[in-house]
Parts: sequence; structure tokens; C-alpha cells
Amino acid sequence: MESFIKQVLLDLQKKGQPLQDLFFILPSKRARTFLKHELASVLKFPIFSPTILSIEELVEDLSGLKTLDNSELLFRLYSTYSNHTDNSEIEPFDSFINIESQSFELNLFRAVGIDKLNSKSDINFSDNSLEVDYTTKTLILDLFSSVRYKSDQIQFIFEQSGVKDFISNGFNNQIQLNGLPYYESSINVYGI
Repeated sequence: MESFIKQVLLDLQKKGQPLQDLFFILPSKRARTFLKHELASVLKFPIFSPTILSIEELVEDLSGLKTLDNSELLFRLYSTYSNHTDNSEIEPFDSFINIESQSFELNLFRAVGIDKLNSKSDINFSDNSLEVDYTTKTLILDLFSSVRYKSDQIQFIFEQSGVKDFISNGFNNQIQLNGLPYYESSINVYGI
């Protein structure tokens, strides 16, 4: 029994439609794989691949808007929540997202400071505290987590004291912080 996709491709070939000139709109990105597989089985000679889009990609192209990933949506939700709630009633970010149900520990194993001349130096740390002097302009934190996720599946974000925004910054167990303040400040780092 032939699949629906194969039937459509055979029908288009019978009608003399050049497949490489067509646009295919599919319900999902996963369906693209099946279409390409059926294309390879139907064709007798090589062609350039036709344009194949999912409905989501088509809407993005037509509207000019991009779909946000779940982490970015979470930060925007919290930002909206904190902007429309009295300061005395705002929950901390970790309780807002119920981080206890999915918590894991982040450990710092290396901190590197970079000054304005791009000279790198190791930064000493103890008890989750870093001593950084005013010449350090950039800080690179190498982290590891207590969970068995691949490093590229954990997205690191940080919150700086006095700043309401959460900044998504870092994959692969590394965060880079630029433009460090000259005064004492605290930074909370979360991994999602």
C-alpha cells in the first residue's frame, strides 16, 4: 500500500509538474523527513530539493515573527508578572517556576576574568562567592550540573541584583558576563 505522500508525488509527476519548482507545506517539521524519503523513491534522476516548510515556518515567514523557545517564554511570563504585581507580593523566580520539582545543583569549577586588554586570569572562589576587582570587564563561569542532561540541553540564565530582567546567556556549561559593575553586586544563576 502506498503512502498518501507517495500518491501525491506520483500524481504530480503524472501531471508533468517539475517537483523541484514546487513548495510543499506540511503539518510539522517531522513530516519533511517522510516527504524527502518518498521523493527519493519516486524520482528516477537527481533534482534540487523543492522548498519544504512546516505550517509553523510558513506563518513565521509570512508574519515576520519568530517562535520563542520555552525558556524565553518563561522569562517573559515572569517579567510580565513582576511588572504587574506589587513589589511586596512578587514571588522569587525560583518559586514562581516551582523549581523544587525539577531542581538540580549547579557547581562552579572555574572562573576566568578578562580585563580591557583581553588578558585572562583565573578568579579564586569559595562558598559561592567570587572576588573580582574593578579591572575585570568580562567574567566566564564554567559550570556543571548534578543531573545527567547533555550540556547543550541545559540553558543557563542569570539575574543580577538591582536588575529585573533575566538574561539568557550560556549553553554547554559556560556563562559569559560582560560589563561587570564596579560596585558590589550579587548574581543568581539558574539552569533550565
